[in-house]
Amino acid sequence: MGGSEPTRVTRRAVVRGAAWAMPVVVLAAPARAFAASCAYQVVILNTLLAGSLSGFDMLVRDTKFDAVPSTTALFTSGTKMPVLQFLVTCNGQPAAGVQVAVASDGQTDIEGIPLVKFVSPTIPTNVLEGTVVPSPYLGTTDATGRVNVGVATATFQGPDPKPRDGVFTVLAGASSTTFTYRLVDGLPLS
Repeated sequence: MGGSEPTRVTRRAVVRGAAWAMPVVVLAAPARAFAASCAYQVVILNTLLAGSLSGFDMLVRDTKFDAVPSTTALFTSGTKMPVLQFLVTCNGQPAAGVQVAVASDGQTDIEGIPLVKFVSPTIPTNVLEGTVVPSPYLGTTDATGRVNVGVATATFQGPDPKPRDGVFTVLAGASSTTFTYRLVDGLPLS
């Protein structure tokens, strides 16, 4: 076992090691910037309820009775405030923690009430026609890349043209997706 001296780490070795470690930190920053600049894709998960069979992304009646938010409420039933469920992905993977803004096209009924407004899905009083809510509606995706948004509508009066068609926009990061809607009278469809 001889008289070998214990190995000592010199200051010069520590500095040399630090110099090699530095590029790793510098290279990590562009990777985060790339992820932040992802072109997000947005889809409506409950499309069958939202009216995809009608040729619109959302088909909703204006009649509102028991305004209980529901992701399973038929958008054409008019008995509950329907809740759209969006999925936001980046390169095919669910994107968690992404801020999402949902805005209508600004159309109003004959009284000047917003035709369609997007609201918190957890506040039933948002469905009332006179309730003022911020626009666009802002939400954040959960761990599975989903965000829920309530849909409230104006109530048609006799002179209002019906049905009414329009668009709404979902902004996720810098990516914008436009969807179509048709608002029909609360009376049964003939």
